Amino acid sequence: MIFSRLRPWRNPPTSLDSPRLPGLQPSPDNRHRRRLRDQLRRAGSLDPEIGALVARIGYPEPRIHEPGFGTLMQIIISQQVSTRSAAAVRRRLEQSCRGTVTWRKILNRGEAGLRACGLSRQKIGYALGLADMIRRGDLDLSALHRMDTREVVGELIRVRGFGRWSCQIYAMFALGHRDVFPEDDLGLQLALQRHLGLLDRPTGRESAAIAERWSPHRSAVALLMWKYHGSATLG
Repeated sequence: MIFSRLRPWRNPPTSLDSPRLPGLQPSPDNRHRRRLRDQLRRAGSLDPEIGALVARIGYPEPRIHEPGFGTLMQIIISQQVSTRSAAAVRRRLEQSCRGTVTWRKILNRGEAGLRACGLSRQKIGYALGLADMIRRGDLDLSALHRMDTREVVGELIRVRGFGRWSCQIYAMFALGHRDVFPEDDLGLQLALQRHLGLLDRPTGRESAAIAERWSPHRSAVALLMWKYHGSATLG
């Protein structure tokens, strides 16, 4: 489920790997790993099959991204392109902005400047729209830290180019929410189908109902399921 393979952005993602934002992911330290493992152990106490799955495939790695405008921009950049292409655009944008990408710099560069960095016409609209919402005070990114997941989704989904899945991923990986399960994710649905031995791939609603058993540790279980699905695709 790499951002590059979404189509279209407001619909559920169609790729199958664990979500990654190239270039913006700091290396997790042991504290993050210990926290994730503790959450999975707790989930295993709720559902012994989770503990058995961890024993089979090992623990997943944490996914950590800096909260703020830069990560939201990377979500836009990564839409419907390869990870390599997204990284190239990100590098050009950082060079144009002389380092940190901020909403002010995005507005200053305008359509022509963003086009020169490799953004498509649609993504330019998304980027300028996001930056303008922040400029006008219609979107307060610092306030997201005080919100629960439902409130975060309600705020970010107002931004052009962001659907429910994108908002959930930001809540998980940038804000550190621990009880999120992106139910419309194709990779997670296929992992649940395989893990539970289901005849059919569960729908988003069915996936959400299944994941209730792992609350309040659903983010950790989602990482485990992405790892599980990846092990299947690699044989």
